Amino acid sequence: MEQEESGRIQEMLQTMKDKGCIVYAPRFRTICRDGNTIMCPVNGAWVEDISLVVKEALRDTRVDADKVGFIASSLGATYVDEFLASNDFLTKNKKPYAAIVPFARPHEGIRPHVQRMIAGKVDLDVSFPHDRERGITRIIPSRCLQTVLDIDIPKILSNKSTPYQINPLTIIGIKDDRCDNNATRKRHKILDGRPENLIELDYGHSIPQEAIQERILQFMYSGLGFNQSS
Repeated sequence: MEQEESGRIQEMLQTMKDKGCIVYAPRFRTICRDGNTIMCPVNGAWVEDISLVVKEALRDTRVDADKVGFIASSLGATYVDEFLASNDFLTKNKKPYAAIVPFARPHEGIRPHVQRMIAGKVDLDVSFPHDRERGITRIIPSRCLQTVLDIDIPKILSNKSTPYQINPLTIIGIKDDRCDNNATRKRHKILDGRPENLIELDYGHSIPQEAIQERILQFMYSGLGFNQSS
C-alpha cells in the first residue's frame, strides 16, 4: 500500500492487480499537490489513513482476510509499521510485508542539517530520482521536520505485547544517508523476520525498480499463496 503518486511501487501494484490481486492504497489526507510540487506534511494522521483503508479492504467481500499483505517504502513504511504496532485487525496467519528502505529512524548524519532547516523554517526536498524524471518535486514542510527527526520505529514496535503476525521482507540500501540502517535491521528482527529476508543492496535510499521488483513480487505471491500461472 502506498500513496498513488509514488512511482516506486505503483508498477508492482499494477502488476499484481493484473494477475488478479485486489489492491488498495491509502490516500494520505495531508498530502496535497500544487502543479508538479507534492507537499507531504508528515504526521500521525497517516496511521489513521492506513487503518481506514485496511478496514475498507477487509469489508470487501472479494478479499480473503487470511491472504492480506503490504508493500510500502520509506516514510510510507514508517506509518505501516506504526499501524501494525497500534492495531490488531490482522491476527491470523503471517502476512507478507515488503518494505523498501523503511524509514525506521533518521540517520545521525542528517540531524544537524535538518535541525538547521527547522530553525530557519526551510522545507526539505525529499524527491526521488523517479520523481525528478517526471518533473515532480516532493517536499516535507519545515513545520513537520521535527516529527521526522523523532521517528523511532524499533522503540514503537517494541511496545506491543502481542506477536506481530507479519512475515517481513526488508530491503536496505547500504549507502543510505537518510535512514539509520542499524535501526532498520533491528526493526526486521523485532518483526521476527528471517535473516535471508533482510536484503542489503549496494545503493542509497533510492533503489532502482529493476533491482527489487521481481524479488518483491515473488515474495508477495508466495506469501499470499497466489497462483502465479493464473
